[in-house]
Amino acid sequence: MRKLFGRPSTSDIMPPSTDPNLNRISLKQQQALNKYSLTPFHGHLHLFKAQKRLYFVDEFKYLGWKKFALDGLTSYEIPGDHRTMFLHPNVDLLGNMLQEALDNC
Repeated sequence: MRKLFGRPSTSDIMPPSTDPNLNRISLKQQQALNKYSLTPFHGHLHLFKAQKRLYFVDEFKYLGWKKFALDGLTSYEIPGDHRTMFLHPNVDLLGNMLQEALDNC
């Protein structure tokens, strides 16, 4: 099994919190993420992605997910970037697309 990609440590992502519980949760989350290995599965994947990308991606059509969905993949493009796709008015379209995908499962 291989890791999906190299991951930065928690300290690289966010500064330490003054809340010790939050620090423990962040550490456990990072440890779990480092141990996780994504493998192909028998199932259909629904990929919801922003139309506007703010970062470089080698394979924008499926963002690398196609090889993991052995029974196919449907991609949905939501207006906006990774943040604004969850804001009005884009989130309304996202909600409609998600509902349609659920209704057709």
